[in-house]
Order: sequence, then C-alpha cells, then structure tokens
Amino acid sequence: MKRRPNPYLLTVSLVIGVLIGWLGFVITNLSCRAEQPAPAPGCPGAAWVVGIASFFVAGIGLLVVLGLTARSIAEYRGETGDKGQKI
Repeated sequence: MKRRPNPYLLTVSLVIGVLIGWLGFVITNLSCRAEQPAPAPGCPGAAWVVGIASFFVAGIGLLVVLGLTARSIAEYRGETGDKGQKI
C-alpha cells in the first residue's frame, strides 16, 4: 500500500518559510538603514532578495527534514508492527 502525501508537512513548511523570509527581509532592511543617514528608507531591493531566498532555503530544507522524519516514523512502525498504540 502506497502512502499518501501528508498536507500538514507542506503547511508547516510554508508557514515557517514565510516567517523566516520575513525575518530575513526585516534584518536586511534594518541593517541597510543603520549604514545610511537618518531619513534613509533602507534598501528594499536587497531586502526582498534576501527575504525570498530565505523563504525558499528554509521552506525547502524544512520540508525535506519533515518528509524524511515522517517516512522514518512510518518505516519504524511498519517494522515493529506498531499501529499507534501508546506505550
């Protein structure tokens, strides 16, 4: 029997990816403002690039780790015959 994909893995990866992307954007934008005179708008171009790159790196990396973890748990349960009973 083939396992169906788990939509929760993708949902968690997207949410964490968005948060990490936002964090990368904010940190880059604030660091650019610190280097410029007072009324500086920051550097939105570089901040967007870093934010989008952070989103993809964090989202894809987390999706891979979660997918491997879910697969490992399913394989362990298949070998031991555990069908979700609590110890």
